Amino acid sequence: MSKRLVYIDWIRAVAIVLMVFWQVFDFFSEYNVYSDSPFFFSSINAPIHLFVLVLFSGMAGAGLYLYLSKVKKKQGFKKTFFRVLKKYSWLIVISFFFTFLVWDFCTFYTWSEAIQGVGLVGIFAFIILYLEFPTIFVVSLSLAVGIFQQLIKPLLMSAVSTLPFCVTNLSFEMFFSLPVNFLFRGFFSVINLLPLMLWGASMVKYLNEKSWRTIFFLGCALIFFGVILHNVIPINFYERSPTSFLVEIGFLTVLMALGSFLSKTRASSKISLILLPFGMDALIVYLAHFLLVYKPLSMLGLENTFGIPISLIGSFTFLLISNVVINLWRKQYS
Repeated sequence: MSKRLVYIDWIRAVAIVLMVFWQVFDFFSEYNVYSDSPFFFSSINAPIHLFVLVLFSGMAGAGLYLYLSKVKKKQGFKKTFFRVLKKYSWLIVISFFFTFLVWDFCTFYTWSEAIQGVGLVGIFAFIILYLEFPTIFVVSLSLAVGIFQQLIKPLLMSAVSTLPFCVTNLSFEMFFSLPVNFLFRGFFSVINLLPLMLWGASMVKYLNEKSWRTIFFLGCALIFFGVILHNVIPINFYERSPTSFLVEIGFLTVLMALGSFLSKTRASSKISLILLPFGMDALIVYLAHFLLVYKPLSMLGLENTFGIPISLIGSFTFLLISNVVINLWRKQYS
């Protein structure tokens, strides 16, 4: 299990391409993909790129599992923990300065930026995965938190309703509100991302032990149940409904199974040529599309001013340039 699994990079690439494409489109376009039809689906309270969250989180969990499989026998808990802590803490530090530069302090404080979410939840996921619980336990924990969080959250929110969401002045409230935000109140909080990370870690282990077809049909079954139950418990992406969770992890599972299969075929090299640059340098592409597209457009007053054709061209152009630049950079320094 120490060998790098290329399909994990592929799926991470799919996530970054989907996110960057639609967000660059959103930066240019007069349409808001987070609120305007046809890019926002009000029936399920989700934007067009809703699967980005589960793909990123799932691949973070899968990558962490593979890393632990590689180093655990060579290193003790203390050394491994501090390496993981250093890696994921750096993501939080990067997010801190990045959010200040692009948005404001409240974006970071309310745990509303993706990098900080992955950074913190990675540390929680490490502790669970390092303890080597049976895979069925990790799967059950993922399902329990993912399915019941819509019931748990209102109770937690009610208990901390007196604490402000964002505190900008140095006070006791600031120190009490921050843990609340990163544990369950922020969108990229532990309660939102941990079940997705654990699911990704579990599926990469199952794919090493079972047929890809078995995992594929498991994913299809999860999607089927999520869609069927929609009439009883509506799919609600932003409210993290149980049905939304089932559909999301089902989609992730199907994609992982297909990726595992395709990685062993002749098509693997062709797929890698397109996706690998994005998958291996996802963080760079993520930061670049905000710093090189969003920020300049915002400063020039050109944000949200263009029609659909120009916005689509802008998205395709950015992704094409990113692919070329990353390939040239890797050839130069590899």
